[in-house]
Amino acid sequence: KRDKKAIIYVAALPVLLIAAGLGILKSSMAINDDPLMALTTDEYAGSATPTPYFCQAGAGTGEWCSEVMASSYFSGADPQALYIPEPAFDSDSPTVFGVTYTDPALNSSGYTGYSVAMCQEAFERGYGKGADLVEGQYGGYLVYGDSNQNLVGYNVFTNTTASHSSAIFKALMDQAVYRFFAANSSTGSASTVDLKVNNYPLPFTEAAKAVFSSSTSFVAALFICIAFTFLPASIVVFLVKEKQAEHNSKHQQLVSGVSLPAFWLSNYIWDFVMYLFPCACALILINLFEISALTGQDCDSCSSATFPAVILLFILFGLAVCPFTYCLSFLFKEHASAQTYTIVLNFMIGVVLMITSFILDTVDSTSDANSVLKFLWRFSPLFNLGNGLLSMVTNDIDTIQYSEGTTSPFSGDVIGFELLYLALTSVLYMSLAVYLDYSKTFAKAKDDSHEHENYDENNEIDEDVQKEADRVAAGHADEDAVKLVGLRKVYPGGKVAVRNLSFGLKRGECFGFLGINGAGKTTTMKMLTGDVQPSHGTATLGGFDILSQQIEVRRQIGYCPQFDALFDLLSVREHLELFGAIKGIPQASLDRVVMEKIQQLNLGDFEHKLAGSLSGGNKRKLSVAIAMIGNPAIIFLDEPSTGMDPVSRRFMWDVIADISTRGKESTIVLTTHSMEECEALCSRVGIMVGGRLRCLGSVQHLKSRFGDGLVFDVKLDMPSADELEYLVQHIFGSGSEFVTPVELEDKCRAFGNADLAERVTASHPTGYSLAAAMERDGFIRAEAFCSWCVEETRFDELSDYLVRAFGAGQVVVMERQNDFARFKVRSSNNEVKLSKMFALVEDVKAKMHIREYSVSQTTLEQIFNSFASQQEEEQGVARGVFQQA
Repeated sequence: KRDKKAIIYVAALPVLLIAAGLGILKSSMAINDDPLMALTTDEYAGSATPTPYFCQAGAGTGEWCSEVMASSYFSGADPQALYIPEPAFDSDSPTVFGVTYTDPALNSSGYTGYSVAMCQEAFERGYGKGADLVEGQYGGYLVYGDSNQNLVGYNVFTNTTASHSSAIFKALMDQAVYRFFAANSSTGSASTVDLKVNNYPLPFTEAAKAVFSSSTSFVAALFICIAFTFLPASIVVFLVKEKQAEHNSKHQQLVSGVSLPAFWLSNYIWDFVMYLFPCACALILINLFEISALTGQDCDSCSSATFPAVILLFILFGLAVCPFTYCLSFLFKEHASAQTYTIVLNFMIGVVLMITSFILDTVDSTSDANSVLKFLWRFSPLFNLGNGLLSMVTNDIDTIQYSEGTTSPFSGDVIGFELLYLALTSVLYMSLAVYLDYSKTFAKAKDDSHEHENYDENNEIDEDVQKEADRVAAGHADEDAVKLVGLRKVYPGGKVAVRNLSFGLKRGECFGFLGINGAGKTTTMKMLTGDVQPSHGTATLGGFDILSQQIEVRRQIGYCPQFDALFDLLSVREHLELFGAIKGIPQASLDRVVMEKIQQLNLGDFEHKLAGSLSGGNKRKLSVAIAMIGNPAIIFLDEPSTGMDPVSRRFMWDVIADISTRGKESTIVLTTHSMEECEALCSRVGIMVGGRLRCLGSVQHLKSRFGDGLVFDVKLDMPSADELEYLVQHIFGSGSEFVTPVELEDKCRAFGNADLAERVTASHPTGYSLAAAMERDGFIRAEAFCSWCVEETRFDELSDYLVRAFGAGQVVVMERQNDFARFKVRSSNNEVKLSKMFALVEDVKAKMHIREYSVSQTTLEQIFNSFASQQEEEQGVARGVFQQA
């Protein structure tokens, strides 16, 4: 009920398409007898139909003929008298319309002569060479009237392009004759009787009705096939979305303990159950709209097994199309495009292929080839559905026209092969989907040991990292909860993401993985959780190998990925219940465990809210709760506090600390960008640079080893306006107040230090601004030049002072930004007292133009920045941060 898109694609759209299609089909192609047709001249063009007539000579003919054709008796057309001479022709063998009447000859004074002459004259009036042609002649008369014998006779002439003209014009003349005699009867009153004549078409025969009904069934089969092209699209979109990197909820399920067969079987059951609704609706609609070739009702040529065969066809189609779509899902990486392409693909291999095959069957020269090709086409479930329904229809038509008996729909000539293929492919495609997923999930690592050896030869390894690698190699880490042995990942194209990691983590330890983006942290975590296969090396989690024992490994771990792998339409409680059940928590204890996690992560106010409506911080809390539910032995947290406010972050730290360092319940591997988080939680820290572990140890160990001495942060005074005015006047005089590239060295010499000119470069931490102005404008303004020279001189004086105080090589510039500078200060014995540092600074504070300063021990962040600046790929260091040896 929450997923409206699924309802539309799975239920509403197919049913509506079938209902609309069958409704239109039923209304436009109803099998009813043709209605009666009133025979009048109203169907002819024009307001009055010109009707030529001629009165044949005889006693009283002229009088009665003209009276009968008068408007008082003759209506419905416009009678127009013709002139025909007496006799009609000069001889009894005239030539008319290119035909000479000799055998038999005409009687030029009789009705045969006048009939031919009448036709000739009417034709010339309508189609001759005269200027005033008469249009709309559909009938005419040769009239004979004899008052002495009370007789009126006539011949009707009709235009055969008007199908009903003979009956219409006979009825008009009969009406006129009746009126004439009625008016001249003994009563002497005129008759107003209208003679109405109708045409009643013959009804359809039963055979014709059967053929017509079966023909409409062909279109019905087409509509059904089109409707079910949308079903695979509703399935594939969720499968592809589940495996996308930014929403890898499938991997989250697998890491939590779901086996691949269970994953696919649960999808199969759910998708098939969802399919049953449109399937049932389609079968009901077929019955409601009385598609006789598919229902077998009112169909003498149909077998009693017709509708059961259709039901079986629909059921097997559902069983085959679901795993067929699972196999298609491996072709796509984006769920939006997957939906579109799946609809188009199924339309092509279903509807289009069905129509193409039908056309090939009707052509004698291609029917044999198509019979063979069908064995290939039948690997498409949608083709089997459409072709199966079509075969039912054509079988019904063939039985009506050519056979006296009925053919079983289960025979190979009808839908036997379609049913067989659907049954076999439902097993084949399901097995193939599981195999493809196994091959991708449990792929063997590619051995690139020769690259591994070359790398080791050319790169120096930190002594702590080497010591840990030696411990692992010696087998002393075999009892550790986590052990990495030469783990390495090389992506296609030669990109080395992780370089030969070897270390171990004991139970209850919280290990911090630090590194800028691209350092290899997330890739390492993905290799350990089975999302990415290593190129070389291996690892064990809880004693199980990540390559050969992934199923056992996944029972040991909880995983909070970098991107929230949540189901938008499940609530917080439903997520925890789902993953709690996956991890094997007994049903009797599940509610209690879920409530504990909700309270532990402070999610009580959001218990019944859908995950899609949660804030970023609460999504991270839910992801951490999922990772921790079931108390796994090893927990991977990839940037768990991202998007959290400071209060929530502190709360999260307490939760993690309770589990690892205090309770010693689980080993936690934590990646983060927050040095504060790392110092608060981690018992050991490793900093990765360019995929390589550069240092390893506790926070205090790293500070002691890499953070020797003190950090001196200082801000210097900017030169005053008076100082700048004096310098500008002294250096530039009354001349131009601009410095050009040619003048730069001379002006620096005039200031008192010609070497300053070498610092005006794009790579210098402060000189880059002058270099940019020089490149942009072609000059530097005098005030900006003098101000920069003063700042550089003051910085040099302070730097020289510190070097004199602590010795050469003991003072290192770590960072410079405009008037700010950061120094690392050491002494020869590696001990610098705060008192000495403060005394030295206070003595020269005014002289050195120091505005403010601070002295502190080297922080973990500063150590991290020092290592991070050495990364060759994806540099993340700002201008002015210096690399440290």
